[in-house]
Amino acid sequence: MPLVKIATQKALNAVERSCLSQAIQEGIENDLKAPPNDRFQIFTDHPSGLIYDKNYLGIERSEGIVFIQVFLKKGRSPEMKKCFYSTICKKLGSLGFRKEDVFITLTENDSIDWSFGNGEAQLAK
Repeated sequence: MPLVKIATQKALNAVERSCLSQAIQEGIENDLKAPPNDRFQIFTDHPSGLIYDKNYLGIERSEGIVFIQVFLKKGRSPEMKKCFYSTICKKLGSLGFRKEDVFITLTENDSIDWSFGNGEAQLAK
């Protein structure tokens, strides 16, 4: 059920977008234990630029930065989250992204905070 927003400064072509999508999805399924085929992703390109600190926390970021926001239901351990961060950096590194440019946030919420359509809260109990 995660919803993922991916923002890049550089416009991605269809192949790059597909590879990035797949790498993130594999990390979500393997490390955060989301069910297969539960893929909801929003890609945005910002050619006019993203605003970010190029040296925050001593990490030197470049124009190739990619922001990944994952919205998901509560319940993942700190270890699962750390593993996810590491996995995504490795997978994106194999696609040509620098690990310094991979910025990830996880935002957790409750079952009632999701409607997958039909005006219903399918996960609410």
